[in-house]
Amino acid sequence: KTPGVACRLLRSIYGLRQASRCWYDKLCTKFAEIGLFPSKSDPAMFVKVDKKGVILALVHVDDMCVAAKTQEMVDRIKRAIGGLFKVRDLGEIKVFLGMEVTRRENGDITLSQASYVER
Repeated sequence: KTPGVACRLLRSIYGLRQASRCWYDKLCTKFAEIGLFPSKSDPAMFVKVDKKGVILALVHVDDMCVAAKTQEMVDRIKRAIGGLFKVRDLGEIKVFLGMEVTRRENGDITLSQASYVER
């Protein structure tokens, strides 16, 4: 109603251009509390290095994949993330970003987009 006056938005609104940036900033801030920091080579990959090893968390919007040397490390970081956000654990990864993920007995991991190609 007053010419020349603007309002400053204090929260992001879903669907606005700034919403994804606000989410990423919040994610970085919260993850830093538990020692996860964005990688310089890929800002969507968060890394934590401690004396037990390296923990990786790959994030795409609201999907996440966590990897570490031991299951105990994975469980520990998942509990920490669960303390920061409301999360749902879908168990061992089967599909991530349209890629089928399979783990062999020897520990090898294979990524496949066969179903994507067939569609």
